[in-house]
Amino acid sequence: MIAPSYWIDPKSGNNYMVTVQYANKFLNNMSMEDFENIPLRGIKPAGYDPMQDARQAGKQSGELTKGDHTSGYTPLSSVTDIKLINTPTEVDHYQIRRVIDIYVSTKTEALQRVGSEISKLLANTQTDKNTVLNLRGAVVSMNHSFAEFGIGLIIAVLMVYLILMTQFTSFIDPFIILMAIPPGLAGLF
Repeated sequence: MIAPSYWIDPKSGNNYMVTVQYANKFLNNMSMEDFENIPLRGIKPAGYDPMQDARQAGKQSGELTKGDHTSGYTPLSSVTDIKLINTPTEVDHYQIRRVIDIYVSTKTEALQRVGSEISKLLANTQTDKNTVLNLRGAVVSMNHSFAEFGIGLIIAVLMVYLILMTQFTSFIDPFIILMAIPPGLAGLF
């Protein structure tokens, strides 16, 4: 099965599904002229009359009988304008928008260090007004998790302070107890 591509008509804006299959053995050594001459319809057997198809199609098929269609052969260049251009071989989408994905994997470095380097590169890259550079993936979820953990830690220390404050009925004693914990942990290691 060949995955269909979508061609957007520049005049009407309509999307058309395009599916093409051509054998690789023919494409490998093909010139641009050979590519333009790819047949859209095969050559009919000797004695075939294309007028017969046109007559069977109905009264309004006069356009089918115009031109030289005696062989039944229609090259690709007769229906399209073919140009050699540089373009991505695959276009990905993220929330309907077209994106270009750049994948980075680390072997030995910490993900946080690589993520901060990539963030610096993205911040220093100048783009036009229609281009947006985003960092997605494991780095984003890791940073979000650490931010949530930091907020949770602050709330936990505040809750311990409030509980100690009610236990000692003092504002200063719980503060002294909480300030003694970091040096005590440092002495442990």
